Amino acid sequence: MVSAIGKKISLFDIFNYALLAFLTSLFLIPFWTTIVTSFVSEAERVRRGMFIFYPQGMDLGAYRAVLMPKSGVFSGYQVTLIRTILRTACNMLVTVFLGYGLSKRDLPGRMGFTFLIYFTSLFNGGLIPTYLVVKNTGLLNNYGALIVPGLVGTWNLLLMRNFFMQIPDGMEEAAIIDWRLRWTCCSGS
Repeated sequence: MVSAIGKKISLFDIFNYALLAFLTSLFLIPFWTTIVTSFVSEAERVRRGMFIFYPQGMDLGAYRAVLMPKSGVFSGYQVTLIRTILRTACNMLVTVFLGYGLSKRDLPGRMGFTFLIYFTSLFNGGLIPTYLVVKNTGLLNNYGALIVPGLVGTWNLLLMRNFFMQIPDGMEEAAIIDWRLRWTCCSGS
């Protein structure tokens, strides 16, 4: 068989395209029914069942219920935003400070601390021990329970430590000298 552009199409290609079109429709049906069901009234959904391929009448009641200020969606987004901003800021602060401290070659016990931090990435305590730690530290039912348990990402900390280890010692010494010169010049002494 020859196509319009002159390329031969085999029976395998036709079967392959048909199979892919069938599988694509199977994967898209749940998305389609979810979208259509969101525009259907509760009574119609109960009457017609769970899988509705086309709405008989449009009803925006579900969207009105979700977008009302007292629906709980807005408070959920508020918690999500607060948690994301606080956890990101705290995680960055702790990761940078720990990474810088662990990058110092003259820190006593540096390799032991690094091993302990790496060891925590290999084994997880589990859900119940984490809950007990959160409960016993008084973090239950506040934002601290969402922020503190995962405050330090082990992989990020090791990357930050390795980044700081690559900075030459002379660069830090130059920064200290520069800071002292600026401080003495600007302080007026």
